[in-house]
Amino acid sequence: PLLRTEDGKLISGLTTVLNHINRRISGWEDTTNDGSSNSATMEAYISFCVNDLFPAIRYLLWYDETNFNKLTRPLCVASLPFPFNWFIPDYLRNKYVKSIKNNSKNNDSSSRVGFEDPLISRARTCLNSLAHQLSENEYFGGATPSILDAYVFSAISLISNLDLVKNPLLHHVKALPDFKSYIQRMLNRYPELGASNSTVHGSTPASELTYTWKERFLSISFALLVFSWYASRVLPVFVSIRRSDSNEEGNDNEE
Repeated sequence: PLLRTEDGKLISGLTTVLNHINRRISGWEDTTNDGSSNSATMEAYISFCVNDLFPAIRYLLWYDETNFNKLTRPLCVASLPFPFNWFIPDYLRNKYVKSIKNNSKNNDSSSRVGFEDPLISRARTCLNSLAHQLSENEYFGGATPSILDAYVFSAISLISNLDLVKNPLLHHVKALPDFKSYIQRMLNRYPELGASNSTVHGSTPASELTYTWKERFLSISFALLVFSWYASRVLPVFVSIRRSDSNEEGNDNEE
C-alpha cells in the first residue's frame, strides 16, 4: 500500500503506513509488536478473526446467492462506473467463491450442512471468545483502542448493519450484550464511523435499479461493440471452414 501524507510525502509498505497512521490518530495503539504477553494475545485474536470470522462474512456476502443478488451485487453496481459494473461484481464473486472453497477446512461443499454450517459455527465460536476477552474492559487494548479493535469493530459493523437477507450471525451478535455497549463506545469516540456505517442501509434491490437513457445507450453500444468484435473474429474462421468443406465435396464429386 501507498499513502500520501499531509505534507505531500509518499510512504510505502504495510508496516510503515500502519505506524504512521497509529502516530497520527490519537488513541489508537499498535501493541502487536512490543514483545509482551499482551502482544501475543493480540496477534492470536487477530489471527482468530482472519481465519474464522472473516471467512464467514465473506461467505454471506459473496457465496450465498440470495445475499449476493439482493445486496452485494446492487452495492457494487451502484458504486462502479460503466462498463465495469457489468463484469466486476461477477469477477469478484468468482474470486471469493474460489478462495472460500480452497480455504475451507471441510472440502465437502456439496451440501449446506457440510460447508456453510462449519463456517458459521467457527465464526460464532470466535465471537464468543472475543466477547469473553472484552468482558468489562472498555476496549480490547484496555483503556484505549488497539489494532484488534479495528478488526473486531469492522466485522461486527458488517454483521449488524448490512441488510442481508440471510444473516445467521446477526442474532448471535445481538445475544452478546458486551458488544452492544462496546459498539456505542467506539461510535462515541469516533463519530465518523457511525456516518460510514449508515451508508450500507437502504441499499437498492437489484429489481429496483433504474438506468438513465444515457446508461442504456452506452450499454447497448458496448454490447454491439463486443458482438462486432466477436463476429470479426469468428466469421472469417467460419467462412474458411465452409469453403474448405465445399472444396472437399467438389473433389469427391470429380472422383
